[in-house]
Amino acid sequence: MAVTLLALFVLTGGLLAGSAQPQATGPSQPQTDQTGWFAFTLPWDDAAPTLTDASDLLLDAAGQDPAGVIDARGRIAATADGHFAFSNTGRRVRFWGTNLTFSAAFPPSPDFPPAVGEFADAHAAEKLAGRLAKLGFNAVRLHHLDNAGRPAGIWLDPWQDTLAIDPAQLGRLDYLVYQLRLHGIYVDLNLHVSRQFTLDDGVTDADQFEGTGSLYNQGATLFDPVMIALQQRYAGQLLDHVNPYTGLTYRDDPAIFAVETTNEDSFGLSFAGDALNFNLTDPRSFPAFYSQELDGWTRLSAAGPQINRLRNPSFEAGLDDWYTWVAGASQATSETAAGGVDGGQALRVSVTQSDGVPWNVQLIQAGLALQQGKAYRLRFAVRGDAPGTLYGAVMRDADPWDALGWSAAMDVTTSWVTHTVEFTATETLFGPARVSFDLGETTGVFWFDQFSFQEVDAFRGWQGWLEDRYGSTAALAAAWAPANPVAETELLTNGSFEVGQASWVTGLFGTALATWAVDATTATSGTHSLRVDVTQVDATSWHVQFSQGGLAVQAGQRYRLRFAARASAAGAIDANVKQNHDPWDGLGLWGTAELTTDWQTFDFVFTATANDADGQVGFDIGQAVRVLWFDAVNLTPYNPVGLLPGESLEAGNVRRLRRAELEVFTPQRLRDTLHFYDDVQRVYFTQMRAFIRSTSQTLSSTPPLNTGTASYVDSLTDISAMADLDFVDNHFYWDHPWWPNVPAWSPTGWVISNQAWVNSPFTGLFDKAVTAVKGQPFTITEFNQPFPNRYAVEAPIFFATIGAFQDWDGVFQFAYTGGQNDYDATQVTGWFDLAGNPLATAMMPVAARLFLGGQIAPAPTHVDLAFTRDERYDSAAYGWGGSLADFLRQAKGVPDAALFGGRLRIADLDASSPITPALPAPAGPVYRSAGGQLTWDVSDPAHGIYTFDGPGAQGAVGFLAGRSLALTNLALAVPADTAQFAAVTLQSRDGLPLATSTAMLLGVFTRVENTGQTWNAAETSLDDRWGAAPALIEPIRLTLTLTVVNPAAVQVWALDATGAKALAVATQVVGPTQVQFTINTAASSAVWFGASRQQRTLLPLICRGAADGGEQTVYFAVGRPLAAPAITAGREGQDVSLSWPAAPGAELYRVYRAANAPYFAPTTPYSTTYTPGFRDPGATGDPAFNFTYGVAAANRFDESAMGNRASEFDFALAPGQP
Repeated sequence: MAVTLLALFVLTGGLLAGSAQPQATGPSQPQTDQTGWFAFTLPWDDAAPTLTDASDLLLDAAGQDPAGVIDARGRIAATADGHFAFSNTGRRVRFWGTNLTFSAAFPPSPDFPPAVGEFADAHAAEKLAGRLAKLGFNAVRLHHLDNAGRPAGIWLDPWQDTLAIDPAQLGRLDYLVYQLRLHGIYVDLNLHVSRQFTLDDGVTDADQFEGTGSLYNQGATLFDPVMIALQQRYAGQLLDHVNPYTGLTYRDDPAIFAVETTNEDSFGLSFAGDALNFNLTDPRSFPAFYSQELDGWTRLSAAGPQINRLRNPSFEAGLDDWYTWVAGASQATSETAAGGVDGGQALRVSVTQSDGVPWNVQLIQAGLALQQGKAYRLRFAVRGDAPGTLYGAVMRDADPWDALGWSAAMDVTTSWVTHTVEFTATETLFGPARVSFDLGETTGVFWFDQFSFQEVDAFRGWQGWLEDRYGSTAALAAAWAPANPVAETELLTNGSFEVGQASWVTGLFGTALATWAVDATTATSGTHSLRVDVTQVDATSWHVQFSQGGLAVQAGQRYRLRFAARASAAGAIDANVKQNHDPWDGLGLWGTAELTTDWQTFDFVFTATANDADGQVGFDIGQAVRVLWFDAVNLTPYNPVGLLPGESLEAGNVRRLRRAELEVFTPQRLRDTLHFYDDVQRVYFTQMRAFIRSTSQTLSSTPPLNTGTASYVDSLTDISAMADLDFVDNHFYWDHPWWPNVPAWSPTGWVISNQAWVNSPFTGLFDKAVTAVKGQPFTITEFNQPFPNRYAVEAPIFFATIGAFQDWDGVFQFAYTGGQNDYDATQVTGWFDLAGNPLATAMMPVAARLFLGGQIAPAPTHVDLAFTRDERYDSAAYGWGGSLADFLRQAKGVPDAALFGGRLRIADLDASSPITPALPAPAGPVYRSAGGQLTWDVSDPAHGIYTFDGPGAQGAVGFLAGRSLALTNLALAVPADTAQFAAVTLQSRDGLPLATSTAMLLGVFTRVENTGQTWNAAETSLDDRWGAAPALIEPIRLTLTLTVVNPAAVQVWALDATGAKALAVATQVVGPTQVQFTINTAASSAVWFGASRQQRTLLPLICRGAADGGEQTVYFAVGRPLAAPAITAGREGQDVSLSWPAAPGAELYRVYRAANAPYFAPTTPYSTTYTPGFRDPGATGDPAFNFTYGVAAANRFDESAMGNRASEFDFALAPGQP
């Protein structure tokens, strides 16, 4: 199958913390030597009940019919102790999930079969559901439904508007939900993800979001009333819809356990990315209309709201967005001309011929949204060359062309008159509403200017929030005034180089070359500047530097570094304030300045992070060969600014801060900025939750749970808003691709770091763990270590084991696939997808059992965090995005290793005073978790190893080559000349500890590549050289020793791609409780291995040799006979269900079936199952056959007799029953 990069359209965020910055793409190098690598192609529709089948995790009891489990359990509820539970039973539930995105969430179905180009299987949904169940997914997140039209999205015509849902796509979604619930799989339904509003949705300036940093209208969706109403409309379209296959609305279907309001859309995220302010010089900035709407207005100003939902209101862009409609015998022309109200352009409509019908000449602007019951204000200026009459209206832009709250005849004079009309909308319309003027009653010339259309009670925004909080500019100025001002005394000497290079130190390192001289021909201060000729560089910018040391800085004090600079060629330099001595740690400033060929002045305000009597100001300038000039370098203490000169509430011009400006302004101004955003988004999220929980008329009796959004940047402001909802969610990616020099999601130009996570202990995981809130379930609904990171086997292990240790409630891999045509992919087709990636997919049942099966116990202690309201906002100044973890590290000294100290939860977001927590944290470099289950070993910093050691599951991931390690029941010895990096897992499959388990699954996972994929020289990108099918897996050799009861009873098999036994692996008993074997995955072409053990007793026999009299102990295994299962038959619809108690010592059960032969003798097994219970689909559907069943228990040594027979006669129906 050709490479299809559907993930190009997936929005999941930017480069994540922890991964080193990769080099840009470069020339390709030869492909990886794939000699000996093997294919392990997993059937896309495999649901066979083999040893790798994890579908039992979706049930409450062995043999239970999955089709009935969801209804039997009742709704998923959020409990007071902060977890998910079934409402009918009270039993706690966790979720191990995946994501279906774009067309993958709309598989063809029998009622909506595939069209040309779609996945050619009308039964794809049921097969997919069965496959997901086998992989151990008990939840699926339906994501990016709102992206496009068929086949990738739900809209009927998204190029026109996002109002009408495609009935075929909705039908496919219905059937998918139905099939998921039949398999015991829950649904997390996502609402706003990648919907792009259009002008025909009635969204003001919808087209202005294109090319900005506010992809999918993010930020504006949180406050604009039109966008919020459209989100509610779409939520109603889905949640009030009755699924014909279930007979339930989505809102009332317990299978839909959660609804997410919006995806990665919060003010914390937008503020971190400087995506909330319009900048005329930056085309990626927030659209002007929405920046102005967010600025808002105050009642202290007579001007009132300033927003205008009409486009080109004063005709400065000619006739754009307006049109004149002429019909009948009338004739008219339109043009712009000078002579407007303020002397600028105005619109002139000349009616040169009239047939007496006013509406046969109309001036129109359409595309407006109205909400019934809401008051609107229309303002416009009009005059005529002669007195006349026009007829104005706000009306429907379609048949029956009726007025929607205002229509009137208006006299026109020869002087400009501004008319203001207020009315209440009589209907809700999105898009097909218009402002219209009928001009055709008589001939004449009409002039129009200065149109405005807005809500009367428009969103009051920042200015209104400040007015409500402070009441006056004087009170605002007092609240924002700097506290304890200091003298801004110059700390540097000779900053203008008027006395040569005195006090400055220059440095060259590596192979870099440069010269320094004072230049008397150019300067910005005095008559001299410093000139640096950089003539040779290497790859390290600090290899050319100059600095001035001996500076005393005080922790917590703000400073300003100011300097002027220019260069012979534009480019960046680095400026810093750090220690002037070993270890050269930073003291608060690591900045970058973009130089041009003209002199510019740069200001960096920062807060010193430590006391130091010998700090330095330094400049790292070895980025490129060029000439640079510096002048007027100053370092002074800095007094932050409160209210800027000229700012006032009366003028409505108090600026909203950008994150880069935080150090410039006082702490209270920062707090108020974040408090405003907090209040606004809190209203939005609680309003959306209330809507989700209600039907169109009443409160739903069984509403789904709701979370607002994943903070992603871990903003404490965002977290506090989510804490008002039903559960808290987050996302994390290790080594997410990014695009340093080309537009994001381009097929080329992307890079990853390709670094191992295991060498950066706790990174990212601690950051996510501290965002969990006490009393609220916590989920990670997106995680991944995207392809082609060669160490990607780490992520499932980390998230399953640490998620269990932290007692999280849901973990979702992103994503199963983004395209239905990749369901059956046999090569990796995108950065994130499981489908086509055999290694990542094979790890899912392993990870699912670790997390859902309780194989790693939660941390033995709870660790609570508390923050004041001020800290909720002060934390925004820390790290690159205002992350809570950075605040804890930098402001409170909390180490990342606290992740291993206990279950981290935020217990208080309104503490009365700041608390510096003394959190339990193990010391490194060999970190051991509380309770001892987890170990993170970076004693060799470049070759880390992570292990988990529980009674029912043990394993390791990391640089295993050339190393040996021993866990309680699993020991590994890996030669140095094999794959360097791997994950090895051993877990019980029968619920018993490994020491006594009769069925164990062993996983050996290395790395995967497509056949012939080609790296760039730095091995940080494939660009578009993704290779071909099949995906290949790197082989590894290793010796394993299991410590178990009765080791002679252990048999090991390599498993095929369905999990069935394929090849026997030779074993050797090496002690009374130890069995050893060697695996070469190249020879077995397998990543899964089964280990089974019959219930046997080892009898030692001491033998004395005849020749030398020496003794040797030989162990004989004596087994127990297997008991024949006693089966009970029942009926589930047209299926026959069999159940029986577990047989001690059984590794599997063979099911025998005969038609119309109740006394048959066993011959060939009809089916095999590894757990008690079996379901025969459709067995009662043919009246010509009556089936009889028998079951035998089996293991490697023996098979029991077949027990009692059971048949359809055992549940024969009474006469007259269907």
